[in-house]
Amino acid sequence: MSRRRAECDAKHANRSSRLKERLDRGSLADAAPADRAACLSQRLWAELIASAALGCASTGVEPATASEAKALRTFYHHAVMADVAREHVTDAAARAYLRDKWTSRCDKMCCALLCLAERSNWLLPLPHSDEAEQGVLRVASVGGGPGNDAWGAFLFSAFARNWRLVEANVFDFSPVWRPFCEASGTAHILSSASQLLSLETGSAPEMSLCFQEADLRAPTDAAVNRILLSTAPATQLFLFSHVVRESQACQHALLPALLRRSRRGAVFVFLDMCWADLDRVHALVTRVEEEDATRRGAVAGEEGTKEGEHAGGEEGVRFEILRLGESQVYPFFGLAFRTRSEEGGASEEQTERAREREEEQATECARERAENE
Repeated sequence: MSRRRAECDAKHANRSSRLKERLDRGSLADAAPADRAACLSQRLWAELIASAALGCASTGVEPATASEAKALRTFYHHAVMADVAREHVTDAAARAYLRDKWTSRCDKMCCALLCLAERSNWLLPLPHSDEAEQGVLRVASVGGGPGNDAWGAFLFSAFARNWRLVEANVFDFSPVWRPFCEASGTAHILSSASQLLSLETGSAPEMSLCFQEADLRAPTDAAVNRILLSTAPATQLFLFSHVVRESQACQHALLPALLRRSRRGAVFVFLDMCWADLDRVHALVTRVEEEDATRRGAVAGEEGTKEGEHAGGEEGVRFEILRLGESQVYPFFGLAFRTRSEEGGASEEQTERAREREEEQATECARERAENE
């Protein structure tokens, strides 16, 4: 285990201890949003999601059975080995996964978005010419399984108070997740969650949740990826939580296609266990930018494109980057990218900050590789 991984685990343990003390005292009124996010994730699970998705009584959630625990271990093994296949995602594994991860992954995604909001203005609503689109946030949780990451976005939106409607689509290659995700997205559950969040945060948007199939390892022209690609240009927030490694997404065509099809101002959030996995994402984003620049140069040379004009818009495919986590409040590893905004691209100050962040990340990634060697 690398030093940075050990430090992150220690910060996570400290946060868990702090949260337990607060819960024991029943004191959350003055808690920071990140601490409240953890507690609200637990409440959403215990009071709404567990009973809807697993059919558990409201008095408590039974632990996984021996067969479910075994199926989950098999699934985790193949996730780490990056060779998860459909036969590894069974009903038993899914039920055990919800018990094991739903709360922590909902909390983690909410905290990743809180962290991003603290470190940038990327999640402020963009002005829209269509009044019906004002105040609407469209989210794609790619590899989102039972919907816990989408719920993290719902929870964040209650803290942010920037949107009147949050529409989340969960995409996953395994249809086994569908009934669990859809059970948490019924009108009754969403309405009850809105009431709970309104009481605790003072506000909550209207929410919708849908499940669709998509496969990060399948070709872009595969039927399974049609809906994801067709909705990408209208999506403002893409979530990739602990899926890049297990799907080896950087080695396939779908992720770069999503980056290229994203709208100006769209935000991509990546969370994973190790910086080495996020380093590959950063390298992919850089490659997409370079390939786009090369393509535009070829078009300009061959077709005599006028200066400043090219296919795909005035700026081409360019991204800003921001590191997430790695603090006592946010003990995880994350990266966020934003497609350059429509207002003429980034300012000189923003460009300089982005360049400094990129240099810092390159240094950190080099140190991580050296420590792992």
